[in-house]
Amino acid sequence: MDDLERGIPITGEDFNGINEVAIFLGHITEEFEATDASELARLLDTAGICLIDAREPDEYGAGHIAGALNIPAGSVELCAADLDRELPPIIYGRDGWAMEAFVAADKLRTLFFKDIRVLSGGLAAWKRAGYTVEPGVRTPSISIEPC
Repeated sequence: MDDLERGIPITGEDFNGINEVAIFLGHITEEFEATDASELARLLDTAGICLIDAREPDEYGAGHIAGALNIPAGSVELCAADLDRELPPIIYGRDGWAMEAFVAADKLRTLFFKDIRVLSGGLAAWKRAGYTVEPGVRTPSISIEPC
């Protein structure tokens, strides 16, 4: 559930801060292929992908897509060396307004990962499409800290 669904009011200060970040990083949203929720569900069932949840650990623990690794955008450089480069990464964040997925995707691109995609609308779109999330922390297949 995103802030709008929870009924949490967005103040002018919050809006301006988010808006300024979106303007600053706006170009980045056009640089990665978008995958919608139904396409992601199909890929999870049929193809090998590296699904990355770029949100912070507390958000991940509250609910995430089954099989996703929690690699917050700020930790991508620490964790990227242990990811399977043969699997195309698909990254998601909180929603379509949050930039963590795009920041993580951009960092992976600078580390020479290929075929990087971002889940359009993030976890909020996944849930709106009727797909489920699982709570709790999944032990990642990569074994370095703090990922």
